[in-house]
Amino acid sequence: MYYHDLTDLINRDSAAYTYYYSLAPKLQQMLQDRSIASLDEMRRAVEDIRISQRPEAF
Repeated sequence: MYYHDLTDLINRDSAAYTYYYSLAPKLQQMLQDRSIASLDEMRRAVEDIRISQRPEAF
């Protein structure tokens, strides 16, 4: 199910709420800058953020 925005998703989907508040505050803040309308999108966004923050291999 898709929602209007991240706030709407968190307020209406208990699984999304639980997942969002299990994340570190820094990740929560980074998600607020993205257009997220489903739990799957949130999970993909978190994975993208985590991958982008890894140090580059030599």
